[in-house]
Amino acid sequence: MEAKARPSLLYVCPSCQQEVSVGPGSIGAKVTCPIGECRAPFMAAVPIGKYVGHVDPADGKERTSVGGDARPEEVLLVVRPAMFRSRPLSTLGVGLLILGGVAGTIALLGGGPVAALGLIPIGVGLAIVFSWYLETMSTKLVVTDDRTTLSQGIFSRDGNEVQHDDVRNIQVEQNVFERMMDVGRIKISSAGQGDVEIDARHMPDPTDVAAIVRRYQ
Repeated sequence: MEAKARPSLLYVCPSCQQEVSVGPGSIGAKVTCPIGECRAPFMAAVPIGKYVGHVDPADGKERTSVGGDARPEEVLLVVRPAMFRSRPLSTLGVGLLILGGVAGTIALLGGGPVAALGLIPIGVGLAIVFSWYLETMSTKLVVTDDRTTLSQGIFSRDGNEVQHDDVRNIQVEQNVFERMMDVGRIKISSAGQGDVEIDARHMPDPTDVAAIVRRYQ
């Protein structure tokens, strides 16, 4: 008897953009591209179905069937703003403010109500740190193999996204201190230099984030 060929699926290698045949035993796992000198690893995602509308010719009514052309979206990176690395001088100033308040409170402990004056710089410093914390926790940059999404807000959230196929321009902006601390501003747009859809500030390792987005354009 003639042996039946085992079924396989075709994937596009994200590095060399060539079609790769993946056997059923490797679907859902990380595989290595066998083409040429590429040898890049990638995830052979499990295909999933989605509902597709069509018209039944028997009665002309719309029906739904399951198609197999959808695939799961793979999250590559989740980044939040750096809390202290993005503002080294401000962090130093806030630290000195809090320490000065503590020292003043200790020095004025014998002065009755006057000692409470030392709590003012402590409260101001802690309020500034708390505002930085809220910014970090309320902002999230998510990069998948299909798109980049920036969400902001605590009680009400605003979100912008750009499909990687539509990306036309990626900018990384860093001043001297940001280059030293490896943080910066990432701008992503789908229309050249205008209309920036993604504008993420104080992001750690911005050049690495931009490189991942470029890889999946």
